[in-house]
Amino acid sequence: MVDYTAIVNASLEKVWHHLILKIEKPENFVPGVSDVHILEKKEDFIVRKMTITSEGNSTTLTEKITLEPFKV
Repeated sequence: MVDYTAIVNASLEKVWHHLILKIEKPENFVPGVSDVHILEKKEDFIVRKMTITSEGNSTTLTEKITLEPFKV
């Protein structure tokens, strides 16, 4: 598990918007990610399927990402 802390000079709404963008469009942020499909999107979770390629090897995975908007 990776742990990292940073001070962000932005509103909570703006930060949340960008986190959702990273969930829905990870190929714009993470090298090797492609073929991203949102399979289900509800108020409290998103299910996505994507392919990750590293050193010539590809893996397709499905993730269920639980959302807790604005919970701090």
